[in-house]
Amino acid sequence: ALLQSEQAVELEFEIRDPTNLFFELAAEVECDLELEGVVSRPDESALAFVNCVSDQQEKVLQATDRLDGIEAANILERADNTLVQLQVADHPLTTVLSDRGFILRKLWAEDDTRGRLTIEVPGTTDTRQAVNLISSQYQEAQLLAKHDTESSSELGDSSEKNILESLTHRQREVIETAYQCGYFDSPRSVTGGETAEMLDLSSATFHQHIRKVEKKLFERLLAGRTTTYPIPDVSSAD
Repeated sequence: ALLQSEQAVELEFEIRDPTNLFFELAAEVECDLELEGVVSRPDESALAFVNCVSDQQEKVLQATDRLDGIEAANILERADNTLVQLQVADHPLTTVLSDRGFILRKLWAEDDTRGRLTIEVPGTTDTRQAVNLISSQYQEAQLLAKHDTESSSELGDSSEKNILESLTHRQREVIETAYQCGYFDSPRSVTGGETAEMLDLSSATFHQHIRKVEKKLFERLLAGRTTTYPIPDVSSAD
């Protein structure tokens, strides 16, 4: 079934690390920051989408020029909020999490260089393995809470994995960036051309990638299925 529940565990940590780029940025602008999403790129750089809780996006944008590791930044007006999009040299946390099948759910940095991190791991995972992994990424990491939950994937882990693995790395980069930027919002927060520019693509190539991903998605969902649509009885209608 497409809609199925799989057991997962949600782990919440308190973390501290003044040398971490995300915390450096929060301390620099004296503003709490929330990481909304990260898109990894083939050259090991990443696009990070950051929400400034106190609506000081311009201040965040100015601070990025003073920090090593941030290659580019711009403000992104979305339908429901305003984000700062950062192109960073690397984002090792998302890489080590995805390599182990873990999912980053929340990363919050406070302006005094401490924050909260929430990850989701498969229910079969040894919690100590996840704790050791997070401890290796930050100067200080303390497990605060552990909750049993259902997998956040509506498709179920195996179905989602099959769909994502059918995409090329470039297709995943395009679709994830489009999603984070608000391309699929209604109304759209960005145009296809604007999203293509972020990815160093032509508008035509961007739309070609989008169509290919949509085709693969619907092929996975609908191939081999026969759907019967009931025909309403209108014979007794006035």
